[in-house]
Amino acid sequence: NYRSPLDYSETNIKNMEKAIYHFYETLYWLKKVKPLKEGLISKKARKLEKLWLDFEEKFIQALLDDLNTALALGHLFTIQNELYKFITTTPNMTTEEAVLLEKIEQGIKNTAGKILGIGNCDPLEFWQSERAKKLK
Repeated sequence: NYRSPLDYSETNIKNMEKAIYHFYETLYWLKKVKPLKEGLISKKARKLEKLWLDFEEKFIQALLDDLNTALALGHLFTIQNELYKFITTTPNMTTEEAVLLEKIEQGIKNTAGKILGIGNCDPLEFWQSERAKKLK
C-alpha cells in the first residue's frame, strides 16, 4: 500500500521482472488455445472459473484497501499461475473450456490491463520491446 515504506532491492526488481515475463508467456499461450473436441467444461475448468470469479473481486478489493498493489499483483499472479497450469496440462481442451479461457483473458485485460497497465500489449510486442531495451 502507498503508506508503507518502499521495499526496493535489486532482487525484488528481478523477481518482478521474471513474474511479468511469465505473465506475458501465459497470455501468449492463451492466444494459442484451440479446442480439440466438443464438450462441456471439466471439473478442473470449473475450479479455474471459480478462481477467476474470486480474482476479480479480490483484485479490486486489494486496490480499494489503501491502494494495496502488492496484494492485487499477488492475486493476479495466482490466477496467472493457475491459467498456465491449466493450459499446459489440458491437451484435449473442449470448446467450452476455450471460451472460458477467452473470457478470462479479456477479463484480465479489463482489470489488470486497464488499471495497472499489465497485459495491455501483445506478448510478442512486449518481448521484442524488452529485448530492444536490453540491447541498448
